[in-house]
Amino acid sequence: MTKTLTAIIRSALGGEAPDIASVDVKALYRLAKMHDLSHIFAYSLPTPATDDPTTERNMKRQMHLAIYRRTLLDRDLEQVSHLFDSEGIDYIPLKGAVIKTLYPESWMRTSCDNDILIRESDRERAKSLLTTKLGYVAMHDKEKDISFKTKTQMNTELHFSLCEADNRAYSRLSRVWEDATLREGSRYTLSNEFFMLYHIAHMATHMHDGGCGMRPFIDLYLLETKIDCDSGRLYEMLDECRLREFYQAASRLCRVWLEDAEHSETTKMLEEYVVSGGSYGTRSNMASAQQSQSGGRMKYLLSRIFMPKDKLRKIYPQIEARPYLIPYYQVKRWCKMLKRDTRKMAKSEISGSRSKNDIFTILNL
Repeated sequence: MTKTLTAIIRSALGGEAPDIASVDVKALYRLAKMHDLSHIFAYSLPTPATDDPTTERNMKRQMHLAIYRRTLLDRDLEQVSHLFDSEGIDYIPLKGAVIKTLYPESWMRTSCDNDILIRESDRERAKSLLTTKLGYVAMHDKEKDISFKTKTQMNTELHFSLCEADNRAYSRLSRVWEDATLREGSRYTLSNEFFMLYHIAHMATHMHDGGCGMRPFIDLYLLETKIDCDSGRLYEMLDECRLREFYQAASRLCRVWLEDAEHSETTKMLEEYVVSGGSYGTRSNMASAQQSQSGGRMKYLLSRIFMPKDKLRKIYPQIEARPYLIPYYQVKRWCKMLKRDTRKMAKSEISGSRSKNDIFTILNL
C-alpha cells in the first residue's frame, strides 16, 4: 500500500499517473490522511476516484482546505514580513514557508503555522508589535518560542532558537545568524546547506518523538533535487551533529519512494517505523526511541518505573515546592499503572517497540 501511495504522490510532483484500477482507494486515503498527504492524494486521482460519495467528498474537502489554509498563511506571512521590514526586526522564514516554493503548487506543502526566527534581543518588541499592530493574540509564551493566533485564526510562531539546548545539532544550529544572508528589508535567508541541516535535524527530533511522517521525506527529496547544495559542506555539518547515518538512510528512502530505487534492510526498517507512526507518532514508536536513548530495554523499563524528577514534575507540578513528596508521587504513579487499561497499554507499548529498536542503533540516533 505504501508503494502505491508514493507512486500517486510522485505523479503529483510531475511523474506518470499510476494505474489505480484495482486500488482500495478508501484504505489509501486513510493512510494518506495519517501522513497529512490526503490533499495531494485527492489532487492526483481522477474524479470520481471511488463509488463512495462520502469518501469522494472528504477527499475533495481536504484539497480545498489545503488551498484555503495556504492562502491564509501566505497572507499572514506577508503582513508580518512587511511589519518587521518597516520596524527593522531581522527575521528568517522557516520550514513550510520556504519549502512550499519547491512543490508544483504551494498549497501542496501544508503547514500548521508560519514559523519565523527572530533575534532573542527583539523578543519583547516583536511580541508587542504583533499584538498591537496586527491584533495577534499570544497563546503560548515559552523560552524557545511564542505562538500567536492571528486574525485569520491561523497560527504564527516566533522562534528564538532552532532547537533545544540538549539537541545534538544545537552547537551548529545555534550559530544560525552567522550563516544567514540579508536579502531585502530585514528578511534573511539561510544557505542551502544550513537549511538542509536544519530540516534533517528537525526530522531526527521527530523520530525521537515517535513519529516523523512521510511528508518530511518528500520535502527532503525536493530539497535534494531542486536546490544547489555543496555536499562537502553539508556532510561536514552533518558529521559535526552526528546525523550523517540518518541523512543517508533518509535520502535513500526518498529514492525508494519517489524514484523506485531498491530497498535495503535499513530503508525497510526505516519505512516501517515512519509509515506506522504517521505524522504524530505512536506510543510504540516513542518507546523505541526512548529505549534507545536510555541505553536499552532494561534501563528504559527502570526509567518508566522510577520516573526522573524533571519528568515527574511535569505530571505533578506540586513537587516543585515540596520535593519531599517525590516518593509519594512515584507510588501514586505505580498505582495508576496497575489499572487494567493502563497495564494493557504499557504492555503493548513495550512489546510493540522491540522490533523497532534496531533502527535507532543503525541510524546512530
